[in-house]
Amino acid sequence: MDSKSPRSTVTQTATVTSPVTQTATTTTTAISTATVTDLAKRANLHEERAASVPAYASPCSGTVRYSSACSCFGVTQATVTAAAPTSTSIVTVTASPTVSIATTLVVQTTTTVTKASPTAGVVNGGFESGSISPFNFQSFPSLIGGFGNSAAVVNNPSLANSGSYFLSVNADVESAGVNFALTQSLSLRPGSTYKLAFYTASQCPRAGACTCLVEACLGGNCQAFDPPGGDAPKARQEFTVDVPDTAGPTTELKVDLADLGNGLKLCERAFVRFDDFSVTAVQMI
Repeated sequence: MDSKSPRSTVTQTATVTSPVTQTATTTTTAISTATVTDLAKRANLHEERAASVPAYASPCSGTVRYSSACSCFGVTQATVTAAAPTSTSIVTVTASPTVSIATTLVVQTTTTVTKASPTAGVVNGGFESGSISPFNFQSFPSLIGGFGNSAAVVNNPSLANSGSYFLSVNADVESAGVNFALTQSLSLRPGSTYKLAFYTASQCPRAGACTCLVEACLGGNCQAFDPPGGDAPKARQEFTVDVPDTAGPTTELKVDLADLGNGLKLCERAFVRFDDFSVTAVQMI
């Protein structure tokens, strides 16, 4: 199971309204005109006229009334303009301004992708069940003499790489060699890399060199090897193999003879022995 966590950004705008109190000061200037009679001047005039009231003013009963009638003759009162008073009033205004606040919200999403199991592994890779199953064995006529071969699970802890058992592929006629195919279906993930490992040994039935080229395949990708001599399958063979992207839900593990060229397959060995097959993931896709 693989997880990817992409990120996305969402921008939101929030509007916040809060009351704000503002104070404005208003200055009002009022112009007022004060009329002040120059009492002193009138008093002086009164004093000047008090001593003598002209004959034409004889109807006036006394100097006070005569003084009041002076305006009839062009004598006017004095007018004084006083400084205008200034008054100050304070007006309080309460307003509610709108404030916009932009916020960025980061949202993380998790996507879960389910893929096939990385590997079901090799079943009974050490043959400790005492049986060859679930491996399948096929015998083919050898290039020399056309004789076949057989496979047997041998119980011999002293020869086994581990445990008690191993598989021995034996030529029906030692000098004829072997020609076989050993297969098992595995569940592997296409496009991934795996490590295939096992242990081998072989025996040449005569003095001198014996030609033998065996190949191990995983998902159709093969690596060739020459099984070393010996009775015990303790020589480790290890290969890194890529499983093709086009592979199906099952992948075949196969061990058989490699092509020497022109379709020729040859292994001049009296037997080839195997033990402890394993397939492990190196890089998963």
